[in-house]
Amino acid sequence: LLAALAGEPPPAARRARHVRATAETSLRVRLGLDGASRVRVATGAGLYDHLLEQLAFHAGLDLVLEGSGDGETGPHHTAEDSAISLGEALDLALADRRGIARYGTARCKGVGSSPEGLRTAVRRPPRPSPPGQRR
Repeated sequence: LLAALAGEPPPAARRARHVRATAETSLRVRLGLDGASRVRVATGAGLYDHLLEQLAFHAGLDLVLEGSGDGETGPHHTAEDSAISLGEALDLALADRRGIARYGTARCKGVGSSPEGLRTAVRRPPRPSPPGQRR
């Protein structure tokens, strides 16, 4: 409201459409970041579809992810390519990342494993660790 009163243009719709076709899969994604939790996921990878539905619903996203994969080798190609497709659509929808700020950092370490991963949506490196702490 303040931006509109100040005469600033409205923010661009944070939406994207993306198609991914590989030798194993064919997927179509429509994503709206400022949605109303309207979700339809149908890739044929049952549990993975359900997990994506829950993620999108509880994040308030509008998501349609449809397609199919090579069922002969199991759903792993469909799950992998769905994640890649969703990530690419998210990248397109976020565009120039205006208005996004880092709000925190999390580290997750699995039992009996040592690798750690860190990713940020603002395309800048993580903040340096305080002296004496390892990343």
